[in-house]
Amino acid sequence: MSKNYSTVCVALWTYERQCMSATSAQPSTHSTNVSELRFNVFGSLIAIVGTAGARSAFVLGLDGKRQPANFIIPEFLAEDELCQYLADLFHEAATPSNGDVHQVE
Repeated sequence: MSKNYSTVCVALWTYERQCMSATSAQPSTHSTNVSELRFNVFGSLIAIVGTAGARSAFVLGLDGKRQPANFIIPEFLAEDELCQYLADLFHEAATPSNGDVHQVE
């Protein structure tokens, strides 16, 4: 992984966290229906949590723990576009035995 790519990932992750903390500081005037979608991305489990425009991604460990993922979900993506987005983002991780991305559960 190149240094520039790592720097961009860290910058995007930092930007996402700042946006999420700014929106969470605002009092909500309506109830939101927060969902969690899980995907098998070339053998890795990824959870996408939130609603359109305010989603966060997490890597799910085998022990049940989750860590913030080092990528963002663009706010304009619809729920039915997430699987293709993850496939496009992580296509270099594909192997002959793990060659697809699909939603689980």
